[in-house]
Amino acid sequence: MSPTTKQKIVVLGGGVSAMTTAFELTSVPNWQDHYDITIYQMGWRLGGKGASGRNQTMHNRIEEHGLHIWFGFYYNAFNMIQRCYQEMNRPLTQPLATWEEAFKPLNINTLEQNLNGRWDHWLIHFPTNNQTPGQGSELLQPADYLSMALQLLAEAFREYLYNRRHPQHDEDTNGIIGTLLHTLTTELELAGLSFGEKLLQIALHLSQNPDTYDTLLPDQHRHNIIITLLERAIHWLEKHLADDLDKDLNAQRFFILMDFLATNIRGALADHVLTKGFDHLDELDYRAWLKTHNIRDITLHSVLVQYMYDLAFAYENGDIRQPAFAAGVALHCIIRAFLTYKGHYMWRMQAGMGDTIFTPLYQVLKARGVKFHFFHRVKKLTLSPDGKSISQIIIGQQATITDAQQTHGGYNPLITVKGLPCWPAEPLYDQLVEGKALKKRHTVAGQELPKYNLESYWTPWQDVAEVTLTAGEDFDDIVLGISQPALRTICADLIEQNTQWQNMMTFVKSNQTQAFQIWFRPDIAGMGWPYWRTEPPIMSEYNVDVPPAQAGLNTWSDMTQVLIRECWPDDHYPNQISYFCGPLLGPGLENLPPSDDHEFPWQQFRRVKENSLLLLNNYMRHFWPKAIRPTPTHPNGLDWELVVDPLKREGIKRFDAQFWRANIDPTERYVLSVPGSTKYRMRTDETGFENLFVTGDWIYNGLNVGCVESAVMSGMLTSQAITRRYLGKPFPEKVVGGPNWWA
Repeated sequence: MSPTTKQKIVVLGGGVSAMTTAFELTSVPNWQDHYDITIYQMGWRLGGKGASGRNQTMHNRIEEHGLHIWFGFYYNAFNMIQRCYQEMNRPLTQPLATWEEAFKPLNINTLEQNLNGRWDHWLIHFPTNNQTPGQGSELLQPADYLSMALQLLAEAFREYLYNRRHPQHDEDTNGIIGTLLHTLTTELELAGLSFGEKLLQIALHLSQNPDTYDTLLPDQHRHNIIITLLERAIHWLEKHLADDLDKDLNAQRFFILMDFLATNIRGALADHVLTKGFDHLDELDYRAWLKTHNIRDITLHSVLVQYMYDLAFAYENGDIRQPAFAAGVALHCIIRAFLTYKGHYMWRMQAGMGDTIFTPLYQVLKARGVKFHFFHRVKKLTLSPDGKSISQIIIGQQATITDAQQTHGGYNPLITVKGLPCWPAEPLYDQLVEGKALKKRHTVAGQELPKYNLESYWTPWQDVAEVTLTAGEDFDDIVLGISQPALRTICADLIEQNTQWQNMMTFVKSNQTQAFQIWFRPDIAGMGWPYWRTEPPIMSEYNVDVPPAQAGLNTWSDMTQVLIRECWPDDHYPNQISYFCGPLLGPGLENLPPSDDHEFPWQQFRRVKENSLLLLNNYMRHFWPKAIRPTPTHPNGLDWELVVDPLKREGIKRFDAQFWRANIDPTERYVLSVPGSTKYRMRTDETGFENLFVTGDWIYNGLNVGCVESAVMSGMLTSQAITRRYLGKPFPEKVVGGPNWWA
């Protein structure tokens, strides 16, 4: 690229990865000397699967795609958003002026455990530390995490067994175990500890002092010794707690936690993860991998293992009978989530994700000089005659900006709610020539609808024009930031020609998800949540026994902290908001209905409503025992008078004033990490086409799971690839936890 030539880059899509790419490219010093960047976005808002909107007809309430929580290990994501807030530089008199205002700590995760037909709450408290996510030290070396995991195991052992009576004598002490016990008991001051505790302390010592085993056992491999010590410790604990596992819930939970940790450590050592990394494990499902390393059945089928699947919506076609999570990805996530978090295990946003994340990104990028074109739906990428690059981008223009608005700089997508710039839940029709037509009532499958949905693949709305972008004139490079499931039609020509694309579309799977939000008059204390004295809850694993088609809403969080950002009147003011989400049973990508099947979205929409009502009418006594009003048909049914409805409907009809959605569109489907798929994830600059980069949580980024951190890492890798090509060096210089950091 010559010093006077700007590279024209078009970014297709406005999700986390696409925005990260644009943010990092425009963070390059003097970026405008090198790049001209334009973002094309379907519909009226940014955000992709993380988009949220304010319902202006319902007191500006926040409406999300689902439940969004940031984990404390999101180093890259927090670092980016902190830089964004710093540059945005809102006055402290405005809401969410700093990232610290936008995020608050969350240290307890509640798992729902069904023991002998009875549900119990398992509150897992995560210790805090004095670090700040996104700042300070980066990731450690693999051996350090081995020691950290063993330290965690040993400390938990000691804390639990401190007040329990246990035998002080050692068991079989022949061979390697005997040698280590005899030699190290005095040196490590292990006298008085139980046999199991001694074994764990010795394992920890060997991990931290590798030269010890060279002296004591020169012909043995240190990792094999640690594996043996861990297996013997869990065997001892299993015998020690044998009489309690079926009747003592605390004993059962302690054993499950210890067995879970020990098995993951043993498996990582036995399969040489410290030297080979994680990818070679990904041909196996996580549960199958755990079984190969002798995990106990009580742990294998526990909510602790189930938790890993539910975090990643890891069910093929959204079917809870088909769990599928690549073992290497799962193990990697466990290490990152449990051992590398900073400050707190999780962080809760203090407004909608659109308000908290995508408004700051939009405002900063707009101020930097990035151009945005909303209402531009990408339809097709066309190959050049030689098949080596993309020659054209075909875009459907969904609506026309009014002349009056054009004189004011084009479409202005934001509204202000209580001083906070936000995205509306639907287009700002007065800025569009077709605004009245878009709001016109129309009928689909017998259902009268008040507006057209410009974000739907199945919308009956017709584009008002077609825009063709041509290589060399309108763009030099493309950043394809649209989610992988949507590429089946957009990149049909590429898929037909390129085996790599065919494999990626075949083996990288996705599923549908579902969510609903419900506003209540009483808070969770009034409704009977037993742990109201602690922080607001987030709960997982409430997998009630219903048919697969009606299952999936297994995660709940109290999101009352966002109420202050909504505009409810005094006579309808809620004191609690609950968000529920989970997988939704539905067709695989290859079986999606055609785009002219306008009825499909409303079928799925009705299903989510039915699933939500099934849960609320039958299974809420466990959470909210004081919010139940029994009826002959629903003895555990919700007291609907507690639900906020400005129209004051009666009974179950009050649910119609709540919010629910089926995330079924190709751009909204959750990309999975199924066994055997990692090797088919595409790297950002290895698309097979010279002027095409891909980005998204679905590409190969090192973490390889659907989450904000994975998406940010992908965007950073895309920026690196582009700056390496044109500036000779990557920017940013490093992606923390990116490909090959471990091995």
